[in-house]
Amino acid sequence: MVKSAKAGSLELAKRALAHLDTNLKSRTINDYSNFFGMLADDVVFEYASPDGAGAMRTKKELVDYVTNLFGTLSGPETSDDVRLSRPLEFFPNGNRVVVLWAECAVDARSGEPGPSKEAVAIFDFDDDEVVRLRKFSQ
Repeated sequence: MVKSAKAGSLELAKRALAHLDTNLKSRTINDYSNFFGMLADDVVFEYASPDGAGAMRTKKELVDYVTNLFGTLSGPETSDDVRLSRPLEFFPNGNRVVVLWAECAVDARSGEPGPSKEAVAIFDFDDDEVVRLRKFSQ
């Protein structure tokens, strides 16, 4: 049985995604510490995008996945930056918050943004922890 979130679910979702306020090239892995700290040990994470789909069933799996992905996307061999092209929109409903946004890659040489890609995240909270997170993107 899911208990209510002690803090408001909207505030929890905003805190979890605070790292999206900066461009990818400006972030460090430490910018994800709020997000990592909010994950339940048995968090369920499911994702789907044109590049693939998958699921994780523990905090360790998700932290390792994000850490590896961050290293790949922010390494010196990656020339593009990733930025929000539409601000985060939050839709709270009890212990669940749906978040919509769009982001785009920006070419490092020309500074030109590529096409915007829509994304949605669905957070489920229990006792101020993320117990389930689903992310779908174009």
